Amino acid sequence: MKIVHHGVENIPVMGKRPLYAVIGTPIAQSMSPVIHNSSFAHLGIDGDYIALDLQTDELKDAFAKFRTGGYGGINVTMPHKNAVIEYLDELSDGARLMGAVNTIEFRDGKLIGHNTDAIGLLGEIAKVGGQIKGCTTLIIGAGGTGAALITQAALDGAQRLIHANRPGPNLEAARDRAGELTELTGVPIDVVELGSSEFLTAVREAAIIIDCTMVGMGKLAELTNVPPELIRADHIIVDTVYYPRVTRLLADARLAGARTVDGLAMLVAQAAYGEKIWLNVDMPFDVVETALEKAQTKD
Repeated sequence: MKIVHHGVENIPVMGKRPLYAVIGTPIAQSMSPVIHNSSFAHLGIDGDYIALDLQTDELKDAFAKFRTGGYGGINVTMPHKNAVIEYLDELSDGARLMGAVNTIEFRDGKLIGHNTDAIGLLGEIAKVGGQIKGCTTLIIGAGGTGAALITQAALDGAQRLIHANRPGPNLEAARDRAGELTELTGVPIDVVELGSSEFLTAVREAAIIIDCTMVGMGKLAELTNVPPELIRADHIIVDTVYYPRVTRLLADARLAGARTVDGLAMLVAQAAYGEKIWLNVDMPFDVVETALEKAQTKD
């Protein structure tokens, strides 16, 4: 059973076992506790992994507790991947370039931010026969996950990248990042407004489409950012939402005969990299996948 602790005042501190946690809001749907607790149990790791529902204005006090509360590692999910950076001591090179953190390492009294999102997801795309290098890729959403993916895709030698988002600060930040990445890597990056004519053209031209938004989950479960009539059989369609596992976007893609990657596959892949950072262990994928199947059946 997943237990969710709400609010900074309810953050537990270590008893007899070290603590690990995922922080975000909403967090009740998170499968991270199932993934890590099943892995810990199989590997004989002494630790408990919990879910913490925290608002952005609670992060400062939360990190003060994390530093002294016996925590061995933290995962960060929406909407805090950018906001946590100011509370960390160091960033890995990748996290610094991406401007987003999803994994926090506790090492020698310091909190070090990493980002394993892109590594995990790009590995899953390769499993269905996709390759970022030499391809045109459309990434929807300019939050933490989108920033990580656009950065890694540029570093991996994409032929062309298009980054789409709603108007607002994240769109402007995406434009700034695009210029820096193009200068660094030579990869052309277009930044377009979600739903615009430029966006629709990008859907038609892209070989790989990755949606990193919350569209497809919760109150937005019946919605999609990609018009279904534009999805082709030769597309690779990725949705980082993992609850529900088959979103409207993925259902449309499968109906069109496209190859798909769901958010749960990405979650497990990035979680494995996280455990490697925290504990230098190899996650037992078969054990974790069985635990996830059981948890989803119960839900």
